[in-house]
Amino acid sequence: MVSVRRQLVSDAVRRTHTFGGGNRRVGITVHETANRSKGANATAHANLQSRGGTAASWHWTVDDKEAVQSYDHDWRLFHAGTGSAGDGDDTVSIEICVNEGIDQALAYRNAIELIQHLWRIDGGLRHQLFQHHHWSGKNCPTILRAGTIMTWAQFVAASFGVPAEQPPVVVPPATEAPLGGTHRPSQRQERHGAHEARGQHAGPPGRRRAQARRRLQRRPRIPCGPGCVPGRDQHGRREGQRGLRLRAQHLARADPVLRGGDR
Repeated sequence: MVSVRRQLVSDAVRRTHTFGGGNRRVGITVHETANRSKGANATAHANLQSRGGTAASWHWTVDDKEAVQSYDHDWRLFHAGTGSAGDGDDTVSIEICVNEGIDQALAYRNAIELIQHLWRIDGGLRHQLFQHHHWSGKNCPTILRAGTIMTWAQFVAASFGVPAEQPPVVVPPATEAPLGGTHRPSQRQERHGAHEARGQHAGPPGRRRAQARRRLQRRPRIPCGPGCVPGRDQHGRREGQRGLRLRAQHLARADPVLRGGDR
């Protein structure tokens, strides 16, 4: 947060450099001092106002180190350049220093922090920002309007707490994936896709597997005869658990005792 201090002018200066009280505070008007002299910082301009050494008057001066208040916000001052009291003088005025050797970007950031601070502490101050140019047509704030360090749009956005626009993130287009993340086909699915491309498959894989099982179940099996080795078929090949189960079912159908007949 920028350092803030008060250095209010005397009553004698206030009587000659204001339109009086009753500032409606419809917003904040932003100026630049246009004083490029070395040492023309916030303190120097506050001292100038304290002496009554200028025809103009404004509430705050800010540089790259501090912000100094010269008038309470209730006073309508000579800063809008209209020559008479009006809407521009019903705002709180801030002069941003542009003196030689100043860190201008930091001065702008301090001005933004000052604006946010004033909106927090002054409940009657409306959240609106104006350029001096808005009221009188003067090219002020000159550097800010030129946008060489910061554009007016960026200044306003930052004052309202809006983050600077980020470059868009380019995301390459992605194919549809099932819920839960990306999906990579298995080797079996890849082979199935290759077979279908060659016209070797018809129908979904699940249906083809069921058809293959039914064909195996219909295949005739010869029970183990005399001299065969248990666990092997009539050709001497090793049978799996399914083969043994089917052989037991076949023997049960052939033997009335096993199927529950005469004992």
